[in-house]
Amino acid sequence: MRDMDTSIIDLLCKDQLKVLLEIHSILMTRDTNETALFQRICDRLIELRPYRMVWVKKQAAEGETTIVAEAAEAVPQQKEIACGSGNDCLSSSNMPNYLPEPAVISVEISSSLNLMPCKKPAREFQAGSILSQRLMVGTQCIGVISVHTRDMDDDSQEQALLHLLARDISFAIAMLRKFAAIETAPKELTLAGAVFDSALEGIIITDDSGKILAANPSVCLISGYDMMELVGQTPAIFKSGHHDRDFYAEMWGRLKQIGRWQGEIWNKRKNGNVYPQWLSISAVRNELLEEDHYIAVLTDISEIKQAEERLHHLAFHDELTGLPNRTLFKKHLNQAIAHAHRSGEKLAVLFLDIDNFKFINDSLGHSEGDALLQAVAERLTHNIREDDIVSRLGGDEFTMLLEGINGEQGAAAIAQKIMTAMSLPVALGGQDLCITNSIGISLYPDDGTTPEVLMKHADTAMYHAKSQGKNNFQFYTDKMNIHATERLALERDLRAALNRGEFLMYYQPQVALDDGKICGAEALLRWRRNDQMISPAEFIPATEESGLIIPIGEWVLQTVCLQNKVWQTRGLPPLRVAVNLSTRQFRQKGLAELIGSLLQDIGLDPRCLELELTEGAAMQNPEEAAAILKALKKTGIRISIDDFGTGYSSLSYLKKFPLDTLKIDQSFVRDITTDPNDAAIVQAVIAMAHGLGLKVLAEGVETQEQAAFLHLHKCDMAQGYYFGRPMPVDAFYELIIGSTETKARTRALQPL
Repeated sequence: MRDMDTSIIDLLCKDQLKVLLEIHSILMTRDTNETALFQRICDRLIELRPYRMVWVKKQAAEGETTIVAEAAEAVPQQKEIACGSGNDCLSSSNMPNYLPEPAVISVEISSSLNLMPCKKPAREFQAGSILSQRLMVGTQCIGVISVHTRDMDDDSQEQALLHLLARDISFAIAMLRKFAAIETAPKELTLAGAVFDSALEGIIITDDSGKILAANPSVCLISGYDMMELVGQTPAIFKSGHHDRDFYAEMWGRLKQIGRWQGEIWNKRKNGNVYPQWLSISAVRNELLEEDHYIAVLTDISEIKQAEERLHHLAFHDELTGLPNRTLFKKHLNQAIAHAHRSGEKLAVLFLDIDNFKFINDSLGHSEGDALLQAVAERLTHNIREDDIVSRLGGDEFTMLLEGINGEQGAAAIAQKIMTAMSLPVALGGQDLCITNSIGISLYPDDGTTPEVLMKHADTAMYHAKSQGKNNFQFYTDKMNIHATERLALERDLRAALNRGEFLMYYQPQVALDDGKICGAEALLRWRRNDQMISPAEFIPATEESGLIIPIGEWVLQTVCLQNKVWQTRGLPPLRVAVNLSTRQFRQKGLAELIGSLLQDIGLDPRCLELELTEGAAMQNPEEAAAILKALKKTGIRISIDDFGTGYSSLSYLKKFPLDTLKIDQSFVRDITTDPNDAAIVQAVIAMAHGLGLKVLAEGVETQEQAAFLHLHKCDMAQGYYFGRPMPVDAFYELIIGSTETKARTRALQPL
C-alpha cells in the first residue's frame, strides 16, 4: 500500500504537493464538526487548484444522499457539464473505478448545484471533468468528494491528488470519531456509576463462579451486610432455607440455557429475618460468547406482600369486626356441607340480628353503633366452640356455622349460651346498655343441602323470632315460608298501592289546654287494601325497609298541604297540621327545597305545616341534623320533636335545634296520675321546654284526669282518644266546624 501511495505521489507536481500539505494542516486541527471541516476543505481546494467547483456528498440518516459542503469559482458561469446517469456512489457497495457513460445536462454552477458524482470527460462540449473519490471509515462509505476541473487533456495528476486527499480525509474523519467516542466514554461511565449507586433496587455483580465482585448501597440496605462483608462471598450468604435443591437447579438451568432468570425468592437478612424478594439474574457474555459475569437485580417486596395479604383479608373479612364476610362464610359452609355429606353428621346455621339496633344506632350515633357491633362480634367468638365459624354479613346481621352438632338439641344449647352472653350490659357512651337479639336456626340436611338454602331458611327463622316478641331463637319450619311469602307480597302491594290510590290520610285533633280549642292536627297515613284496612304497624316498617317511604312521604306532604288549602277555601281559619318524617326522609337530599317549592305551588302559608322528627333521627348525627333543621326553618314551617324522652338526646345539642314544640311520649303520660316518677318526668320536660322557649304537646291523653294534670302543670297542648281518635278527612272537617255527631271536646278553632 505504501509503494502504491509513493508511486501516486511521484505523479504530483509541486503545486499539487502544496495542496496536499495545506489540506493536511486543516485536518490536523481536529475540528469535531465534520460539516465545517468539509467546508474548509472545499474552500481551500477552490483557492489552490484550477477547479470550477468542489463538493462533498454524505449519506443521510434516511438513506438518501445530500451535499453538505461546496465551493465554486468566484464568478459563476453557465456551463454544459457531464453527469453520470448510473447509480450513486453512496448507494453502490461495489463502486467501480469508472462510472457508467454520462449524459449531458445544463446546470447553473452555483451553490445550489446537486450533481451525481462521476468521472468522465464531457466529449460534446469539452467543459471539463468531474472527478470523485469515496470517503471510507473502515468498510463503510460515509460520503464522496467531487471536483469539477477546467479543460484538461490529461487529468491523471488531479485523479492522483484527489485519491490521496480522500484517503487523508477518511483517516482524519475516522480519528475524529474515535476521539469523540473516547471523550464521551468517561461521561457514560460516570452516568452508569451514578445509576448503580443510586438505584433503589439492589444490584450485585458476580464473576462466572458466582463470587460477588460489587454490590450497590441498596443491597447493603436491604440485606443488612456491609460492602466488605459481601465482596468475595457468593449469593449463598442470603439463603433462607425455604427453597430446595431443585429450585436452585432450575434457576441455574435457565441461566445456562437462555441467559436469564427471574422470579420470587425468599432470602435472609444479616439479622436472620427472612423476607420475600423479586430477583432478576442476567448472564453477561464475553467475545467468545462465554458467560464471564452475572448481574442480579433484587427488590424487597415485603411491603407488597403485606399489601396483598391486606387486600386478601379485606376481600374475605369484615373491616369493622375482622370476622369472615358473606363470601368467606359461604365458602366455609360449602366445605362443611361436603364434609357432613361424607360423614353423615349434622350442621347448623344460626342467623342472629340485634333487636332495635337501628334505634340504638340512630340514638347514640354511628361510632357507638360500631362499638356495639364489635362488642357483639367478640362475645359471639368467645361463646362458640373453637372450630365453629362466626361471620358478619352486614349491618347488625351475624351468622354462625356449627359443625358436628347433635341435631336441634346441640344447636339450641349453643343458641341459649349466646343469648345469655348477649344479655349482659355493654358499656357504650358512658353508660351500660342492655341489648337483646333474635336468632334463627336451620339444620343440614333437614332444612336444606346448599349454602344458599340454609342461609335463607335461617334468615326466615330469625324474622319469625322477631315476630314472636324478639329476644328468642326459633328453628326453621315449612310454615315460616308462608310468612316470608306474605312479607314479599306486602312489599309488592305497597309498590302498587300509591299508583292505585289506596293510601288515605287520617287526622287526629290537637287541643290547646288553656281554652279547650282545637289548635291543630296530626296527619296519619292509612292503607286500604282490597277493602281492608292494614295496620300502620304492619306496613310502615316495610316502607322504611324497602325505601318506598321516600315517594310515599312526598305524596303525604302534598296531600296534607292541598287538603289544608281546601279547608281554607271553604272558609275555615288557618290550621296547623303536623306530618311525621322518617329518618330516611329527613336525610333526603333537597328536602328543604322540595317543601319550599310545594308550599309555593299550592299557595299555603308555611306556618300551616309542622314537621315531626323523632328524637332518635335528630340525634343520629346532631351536627348534620342541625344544618338540615335550619334549612327547613328558613322555609317558614314549624318543627317539633316527637316521642321526646324515649331516646338519648343531648340537651347541649337540643338547645341548638330551631324547634317550636316538644311532644311528650305517651309512655310517660299513661301513668302520670298514678306513678310519681312519670309525673316528675313530665313536669321536668314541661319546665325544660318552657325554659328553652318551646311549646309542649302531650300524646296519648285518654282520661279527664290526665288532661287536668297536664293543664295544671302548664302543658300547652294535648292529643289522644280523650279529644278524638284519628279520623277520615270528612269526619275531621265536621269536627272542626262543630258537628253534633262527634264527641269532640271543643267546638272552635284556635287561630294561628
